[in-house]
Amino acid sequence: MRAILLLPPSLWSDEALTLVVSRSGDLLDLLRRLESSPPLYFLLMRVWVPLFSDPLVAIRLFSFLCGTASLWVFYRFCRRALPEAAETALFIACLSSYWIHMAQDGRFYSLYLLIALGQTALAYRLIEGESRSLWAGYIVLGALGLYTHYYFLFLVLAQAGLITLVRASQRRSPLPPLAACAAIAILYAPWLPSLIAQARAWEGATLVVERFDAARIGLIFGHMVADLSYVALVGGVWVSWLGGLVLGLLAFGAALYLRGGRGAGGVGARLAEGEAFCLMNIVLGLAAFPVVSLFVTIPLIQPRYFVFLSPCVYLFMGWICTRPTRWAGRLRISLEILMAAGLLGYYASRHIVDLRLPALARAIRAQAGDRRPIVHVHPYYFLPLRYYYLPERTHLLVPAHPKDLHDGRALPGARALITRRELLSIGPCWVIDPERRFGARSLAVSTGAELSARLEGGPWY
Repeated sequence: MRAILLLPPSLWSDEALTLVVSRSGDLLDLLRRLESSPPLYFLLMRVWVPLFSDPLVAIRLFSFLCGTASLWVFYRFCRRALPEAAETALFIACLSSYWIHMAQDGRFYSLYLLIALGQTALAYRLIEGESRSLWAGYIVLGALGLYTHYYFLFLVLAQAGLITLVRASQRRSPLPPLAACAAIAILYAPWLPSLIAQARAWEGATLVVERFDAARIGLIFGHMVADLSYVALVGGVWVSWLGGLVLGLLAFGAALYLRGGRGAGGVGARLAEGEAFCLMNIVLGLAAFPVVSLFVTIPLIQPRYFVFLSPCVYLFMGWICTRPTRWAGRLRISLEILMAAGLLGYYASRHIVDLRLPALARAIRAQAGDRRPIVHVHPYYFLPLRYYYLPERTHLLVPAHPKDLHDGRALPGARALITRRELLSIGPCWVIDPERRFGARSLAVSTGAELSARLEGGPWY
């Protein structure tokens, strides 16, 4: 399932950014100015991509391999934490459009998921019984996770809090988890100046500022069942409602656990059990976000940033479906149908929203001897065409937002930004207009003066 539609869809803007940053002569400097992510994935791509003739194949194959390995790590974790629910949870994970999307996206999310799974599995083993090797692995994976995605911090905080609570309930010293967090912080300290530099560079250049409210939480959990990121602007509301159903199912499972024989002593006394481990990971992982937000501003809250919650969500849903009750079988079938429908929706949206940039590039190359510059009025097509599909051509971007200015100034190569007034100085050109604001097609032939007149009164600089 992770191989279906892996390669046919066009390279999209963020994937192209992966190639630009990882192939840069000064990777770390460009990463500070152009990306809002830590360096590990891009350093790996710097070594991985040259092994392949096609960089698109390279970055998507890497995600595919990480996504496939994630299923194996997840199953091992399930077998240890809740063996009776392992097969059901694995089936849910295999059907998850949320995980499949990450396994097909040429970005760092699949690696992020794999490291988060390893960290979660180690955290559970540390609750069962500790050893120096387990703590060493936990520290290393914690640092690698933070060097992959900044949201890994919430997983580190949640699991450190959970391990501390378990140790306190067993009257054991809280120093080991605190020392592990300190060791992770020491390993991460060299990157902090770059993190600060990224925050300063992106100040005022963010397209949106998202709120961590009930609708956003619903969207996060809804994507875990039906990841329709490609049509999120259309289906965002009902995906949030779907997330509400998932949260309701989790709450029902929590009540079921607390009323059952294993939960009779209360969650606080049974934190070492697999059910309580899953619940507390979800609760503490969400609670960590508003706590951290008290100290720093977090503008973007995208659903896939919270992928570290999904292993415990899937395992706990699998546990609910395996309860010895008359409705468990019907609930399992309903959940699997819902996951399958979400997967079909993901495949359909991935195909429908495909930019079809290879056809666009062929149409331009078909004009023998044509050297007209290509002018972009939207940044979404700009990076893939400039750095992958048509790197030999001159590309110009008319900025419409401070983020366009920020990215355009930081990109390597010849200056690509051009204002409406500067358009007057160029003659015939190709115009890439993905939103079809100026005609019936996304590709048209125009002149600089004509395009400048059309852009008058719009958001363009």
